Amino acid sequence: MIDLAAVLPPPLVEAALMRAIVERRTTTAAIATRMREMSRQGVEGPRTLRRLLLQANGRCRPGSPLERLVAGVLSRGGLPPVRREHPVYLEGGVYYLDFAWPHFRVGVEADSRRWHSDAASFERDLVRHNSLAAGGWRVLRVTEQQVRCDPAGVVDRVRGLLVRG
Repeated sequence: MIDLAAVLPPPLVEAALMRAIVERRTTTAAIATRMREMSRQGVEGPRTLRRLLLQANGRCRPGSPLERLVAGVLSRGGLPPVRREHPVYLEGGVYYLDFAWPHFRVGVEADSRRWHSDAASFERDLVRHNSLAAGGWRVLRVTEQQVRCDPAGVVDRVRGLLVRG
């Protein structure tokens, strides 16, 4: 991965890294370890790969407590680096996904009753969800209870969507 990152454009590096992690050929921890070893030898390593590793290790903090909880579960789950608050441009507007793997068109939304309690917000959410689905996105919606009680199950469902991607 490090050699590829030195010669490929950033979008291809990201795609290769995500595929390698989904297929369990490497981990972000293994790459980070090797890059630290290189740094001790005076070689910084490719900037694109450093940025992807920072994303994967949760350096970009999501806003709500539930999003932080989900971010922790996803980052410890051995999944590819995730983008947070990722904009998806579709007919009818732009939608932001809490967590996204754009190359796979997979997203995760951290849902709570707080934001979905009245009829109007419920309707808006359905329109949003249907627009994303029509645009080819598969979005897993998770609740605090799911993340706390079955974090491995959440990670497995996300991995399943990525593998099918």
